[in-house]
Amino acid sequence: HLPSVFKTTVDGTDAWGISDLLSPHHTKPGLWRIHGRTNPGPLESILGRDPRVAGSVMFGRGQLNAGVLIDPSPSEGFDPNDMGKLIAPTIERINNYAPQHSRIFKETIIVASGPFKPFTYTAKNTARRQAVLAQYEEEIQQLYDSAEESIQANIPPPGKWSYVESIKYVRTVVHQVLKYQVLDSDDLFQHGCDRNTLLHALRQSMRNVRDVTPSFVYEHPNIARLAQFMSYQGSSTRSHAPSSDKLSEMENMAEAHSQDLPLHSPTSTHAAEDTVLLTGSTGGLGAAILARLLRDTAVRKVFAINRRSGSGTSLLETQKKSFSERDLDSTLL
Repeated sequence: HLPSVFKTTVDGTDAWGISDLLSPHHTKPGLWRIHGRTNPGPLESILGRDPRVAGSVMFGRGQLNAGVLIDPSPSEGFDPNDMGKLIAPTIERINNYAPQHSRIFKETIIVASGPFKPFTYTAKNTARRQAVLAQYEEEIQQLYDSAEESIQANIPPPGKWSYVESIKYVRTVVHQVLKYQVLDSDDLFQHGCDRNTLLHALRQSMRNVRDVTPSFVYEHPNIARLAQFMSYQGSSTRSHAPSSDKLSEMENMAEAHSQDLPLHSPTSTHAAEDTVLLTGSTGGLGAAILARLLRDTAVRKVFAINRRSGSGTSLLETQKKSFSERDLDSTLL
């Protein structure tokens, strides 16, 4: 594949510089490891405008959620433990601007340890990204490890993962994330639902479910399918579930989908007569069935559906020809 736009040359070949930092594999020549982008992007710039922030470095490559290391400004005179609360408006502005995968949660903010692990800066007074990330590698790993265990959903999961209970739970979570009501069949991402926020809200309820990847919200993009998935996964984690539970779940699912159905009120005055839809009535068997239906006084109307003739002959003429070839009464048509 060749890029359509070039901005540099590598060994005499036109190329596009992607600005990634790479390092060679230590045992396999020709393979490289991506460390990150050389340009930290505009998100750190937004943080830099907050007077409480002296410097910041974002992290999170390969993780579900992005995070940020913050070096608090010493001139502001506040408790660094209050940093998350104090810069919350700035984080909100970042999340309004950032793509979904770069949004920051309060659980993924690390405040620098002051004199114990000070940020190092370049001559341009920007944080030395790789040096800072290496310095705080242990804290970053601990953050992601603890986040898996401590992130709590605001809405408690159901005690039993029946479909009825699952769909109630998913509705509540989705409506909390979107801030407005949607139909169970609506595509959540067409409504602008943030995948990471939804995962963040559902993670507590899914933490004991194995073999579930973060992509499950894309694979089940509406409330009904998410509920079905979570009900199935929740049930499959129970060992030796009795068959009565499965039967109960099927009955509950049928009940959930059959509630509030409109009552059918037939308007036809010929309730005692039948209307029949017949396909393939120009063949031997189809023509015989059609003739018999047309003679039946209990049949009010027959809809015969057939492919259009390649010769341009009308469907009625084709049907009459079929009747004639089989000695059937064409006056019935």
